[in-house]
Amino acid sequence: MRWIDADGVGRSDEELLRAAMKELGFARLGPRIKEALGAAVTAARA
Repeated sequence: MRWIDADGVGRSDEELLRAAMKELGFARLGPRIKEALGAAVTAARA
């Protein structure tokens, strides 16, 4: 998350989550993926 966020583009938490999803190659956002990536976004923004 920090690597994606380091490009200086202002993103909301949801946009950052979607960017990470795309970068990691996930085609769909299921509940387990959303939970894991959401926790990573929260940790990166803390």
